[in-house]
This record gives sequence, C-alpha cells and structure tokens, in this order.
Amino acid sequence: MKRKFVRFVALAAVLALGAVACSDDDSGDTSAETTEAVTTETTGDAGGPTSAAAAADALPAVPAKTIGIVNVTGTSEVSTQLLDAFEQAAKVLGWTLIVKDGDPTPQRWADSVNQLITENVDALLIPLIPAEALGPSLADARAAGIPILSLGVPIGTEDGKALVDADYADDFPTMGVALAKWVIAKYGSDAQAVAQRATISPGADSGVLAFVDTLEAAGGTLLDSKDLDSANLVTSYTQNAIDMLQANPDADVLMECCDSSVTFVLPALAQIERTDVPMLTIYDNPSTIQAMQRGANLVIAAANTSRTTLQAFDVLLDYFVNGTAIPFSYPNDKFDVTVITETTGEPVYPFGPMLDSFVKKWSSEYALP
Repeated sequence: MKRKFVRFVALAAVLALGAVACSDDDSGDTSAETTEAVTTETTGDAGGPTSAAAAADALPAVPAKTIGIVNVTGTSEVSTQLLDAFEQAAKVLGWTLIVKDGDPTPQRWADSVNQLITENVDALLIPLIPAEALGPSLADARAAGIPILSLGVPIGTEDGKALVDADYADDFPTMGVALAKWVIAKYGSDAQAVAQRATISPGADSGVLAFVDTLEAAGGTLLDSKDLDSANLVTSYTQNAIDMLQANPDADVLMECCDSSVTFVLPALAQIERTDVPMLTIYDNPSTIQAMQRGANLVIAAANTSRTTLQAFDVLLDYFVNGTAIPFSYPNDKFDVTVITETTGEPVYPFGPMLDSFVKKWSSEYALP
C-alpha cells in the first residue's frame, strides 16, 4: 500500500469491521467463479509455538483458565462466528470464557475491558476491536498482569501495537488489492468506484485504502468515499451508500469496508434501484452466502479469519504451561483470501479442518482434559 493511515475498524471488521470461517490448509470447493487464492505468510519457527515438553514421556496437563473476550458488536456476523470458534476451542481445552458485548461503541468496549479486569481473567482477547480506542483500559489490564491479544483486524498504528502483547490478524490490504484486481478485470483500467470507510479502525481502513491505491494505479477513479459513524452504524451504512450512488450514477462498484454492511445496504440498493452495482465486501458469512445464492450482486473476499482464534489459544497454552513469551506475530502465519462471485452455499475456509489440525498439535504437546 502506498500510504499509511492512523485510526481504527471496530466496525468492520467491526465492523468488520470486521471478519469468517477458516482453515490454514483446507478450502471448500464453494465458488463456481473465483480468482486465484492469495496467500501471505510471516516468517518464524516452523509450526508455530511448540512445547519443549512435547517429547517427554509425561505430557504436561492443561491448567484451568478463564479467558475474557470483548465481542466487538452483535451486528458483525464475523464476530459471532469467531465467538463460536472460541467456544469450540475452549471446550477442547477445558477453559472458561467470559464474553462481554461491545455494543459497538468505544466507551462500551472500554467498560467491557474494565469489567473483565475486575473478574480476574487470565487473558484478554479483543477480536475485531481497534486497540487505539482502548488505551487507558488496556493499560489497566497490562498493569494487572493480564496478557492482551488483538485478533482478526490488524492494528494500524504503532501506538496501538504498544498496547497489546499480540496482533494475529487478516491482511486487509491484500483483501483490498484482490477486490481491486477483480474490478479492473471486470470493468477495465478506467473503472469507477465509490467506497465506504471505517477510519475509526486504521487496520480495517487499510483494506479500503489498498483497494483505492490499486484501482487508481491502474487508471481507475474513486468518485466518492464516506466514513462510517461509529455512534450510528446502521443509519450511516445505508445512508452513505444511498448518497454516494445517487450522486455518482456512473459508479461501477460500491466498495464496503465491513461485513456488517451487507445486511443493511442490500435493501437500500433495492430501494433506490441500484442493484446493478456490485457490492464488494469481505468475509463469506452465512447470511452473505445466502444473499448471494438468492441473486444478490455481491463480490466477496473470503478469508480464513477463524485461524486467529486457534493461534491465540495455541500461544496462550505455551505461555500458561511453559512460561513461553507470547510472540507478537504468530510464527509462520498463513493468510488466505479468495474472491468469489458465486457460491455453492458452503464457506470457502471451513473451521472444522483447522480446529482438527490444532487439536492434533495440542494432543502431541499436552495432556488434554
């Protein structure tokens, strides 16, 4: 991406702002028409964190732990799927989850973090929430000795990164670039777009910015963009889309920052008779897949986001059992994204195979309950 921006996503991603179903090495044959999957990897020790005691005759037991999670917002379907992934993994490990709903507003997120601190959780997970919006509360959690892991949406500022112990996230710029390449292939190098942003989350916004950079570099045009109002998500989702498309009748596509927008914007496009304009979005959530099956004009950047939930539990296991420092980036992370325009109704990156892979790993290193 040509430029760096500082702010947040809670919405996306959050809104997400948000982001899911995933598998590091398995993908369902769900797309009748797809672009080639894009994979990005980070370097590190092969296989991720491992237990030194794995080779011992007696495997170490998994200690009972309580994990605090702040759900960014119930309006983000990807956040709901992440919570389901957390629950499945916690069941395997015998861990207890305490989940707080983030509303979503920065004040509610902060209040939720504060509540979890008072409940003495052993670790704090903030999936899809911009760390930048939680500075004082995260500082309090750190002072209490609670490990803090940010998941799903990348932290977009150095100040934000300094607030957490780990950032296991999707590559939003890669998703934005993949969608832009689809637009250029479909409409030519002079394609025109309008875009919905979520500047409250620099990480989530990075995907839209990468989309714009790629489009403009090819000769395309961003006709207009509008920012989401974190205090009134539903209204701003719909009104922004209506305003931009009515003011720009020549727009070829509508680029959306967050998965939640699909639920609200599709009816708005029908209302103003602009269903001819493809909506570009992220995450092949169940409702998004169902809308596509019903004929909705959607282009989806499907990603293996749920892997981040298992990565978080994997490093926490090593931390709790062996005292191993939590790596800021997950070693050898493998991020995949596939752009789809048709679906068979199943997620591109199912969670089950990925969970099986981590359970196999954990079973070789620990005595699971």
